Amino acid sequence: MIKIEEMLRTGVKNAVKNFNDKKVKPLKAGKDVKVDLTFRTSFLADIADLLPTITRKSGLEVSYEAKDIIDAYKIFQLLCWAASGANSFMQYVS
Repeated sequence: MIKIEEMLRTGVKNAVKNFNDKKVKPLKAGKDVKVDLTFRTSFLADIADLLPTITRKSGLEVSYEAKDIIDAYKIFQLLCWAASGANSFMQYVS
């Protein structure tokens, strides 16, 4: 564990130094992000498919496009919460 911590500290120091020396540029995510998701059950894909921005690809798969990485992540987060709630509900009624 100590070796890993040393390597992480060295890596972070080098990354900050390279950034400060203008040897690297910050990563910029592109526009028009496409996301493909595969759910464990078709029920979860059914729930995701309720959003008008979602395209159903198969029984378990959906996809969507977002204008940027921020919106892509927000939609992904919403789908994760919806899946979590649906799983909890299904366990409750079982």
